[in-house]
Amino acid sequence: MKKNYILCGLILSIILMGGCIQIDNKIEYHIPEPPDLHEPEPVHLPENLESRCTGRTIAIIFDTDSARFENCTVTVRTSGLKITRSEFINSRIFFESVSDIVFADNIV
Repeated sequence: MKKNYILCGLILSIILMGGCIQIDNKIEYHIPEPPDLHEPEPVHLPENLESRCTGRTIAIIFDTDSARFENCTVTVRTSGLKITRSEFINSRIFFESVSDIVFADNIV
């Protein structure tokens, strides 16, 4: 009877030691190189902006280019719009259930 306990103990010890040996193996992970980051080019707006909004609430439902929004609450309400080369000074911008908005070359 004691021989069975000793045999079981030896078998269990061998299994545990085999598991410990496998845990000691090191796995090498590939660390990617960091991306090449650079400062974006400055955005130049036209001298005379076409549209101006000062201190109002406005909804954008069409493509907008070269506009200035100063102290405004701007709500974008149409999907698929392009808002480009515009200036947002102390203005809030809300997007109401819209998607696919191109927001490029703006100063916010």
